[in-house]
Parts: sequence; C-alpha cells; structure tokens
Amino acid sequence: MTAYLHIGTTNTGNQEKQGFLMQNEEKLLQKAYIYPKSLRVANRHWALVDMVLELVQKEDILKKESVLSHITNERLLRAIENFKSESALHKDKKFIFSAEGIVWDFSTKKHVEILEKIMRELGFTQIYIIVYFRDTLG
Repeated sequence: MTAYLHIGTTNTGNQEKQGFLMQNEEKLLQKAYIYPKSLRVANRHWALVDMVLELVQKEDILKKESVLSHITNERLLRAIENFKSESALHKDKKFIFSAEGIVWDFSTKKHVEILEKIMRELGFTQIYIIVYFRDTLG
C-alpha cells in the first residue's frame, strides 16, 4: 500500500487542509485515495503521533521485530485494530495522513524511525512525506 504523510509545519494551513480532506472523503474515494478515519482524532491523525510518543519511551524499541505489539494504550490498540479493518476494505487506495503533531512532538531521529516502523507494520511499502514550508521572514 501507498501512504502520503503530511507532517504539517506551523502556520501553513494544516487545519484547512485536514478539513478539506474530511469534507471531500467521497470524492477522494472515487479517485482511489482515502483519508482514513480509524487513526484520526478530530480531523487529524493524532493516533500515529501518540503511538510514537508511547513507543519512544521504551528501551531498544527499534531492535524489536514488531513495534506495534509493544503498544499498551487501549485507545491506540483499538485504533490499530480499526485501521486494519479499514485498510483491508481499501487496499486498492492510496492513503493520506496528516498530523502536525509530528512537527510539534518529534525531536529525535528515533521518533521518525519509530513512525516509519509503524507505517511499515500497518502495511505500507511506499511512504511519501509531504511538507509545506512557509517563509515567515520574507
């Protein structure tokens, strides 16, 4: 499966983009894209951020065969199970994720490596990062 991961830098219209994606879910599906509901909190994919924040605390997590099996938070476990069901229905679609929490809460390479492992374990073989930078000085 393919994932497009919008990481949302500050003051670049993240909420507007996320709202647009939610409001156009049916049109996206018709074009073979999906803005998955199962990992969303409100209109963004905070569950991905929360998974990383839980796992980054665990020693040697990157050496583990599976990082998802080390998640203990019940809400996140439900989100993972719901995503597995949702993705099984939409394997033919390209997935779009958006979470500005990646910029706010990820401060180390380990955070990003854990996120990649999560995405791979969720079934993504192609992962594209989308970042929009706004010139706030010019």
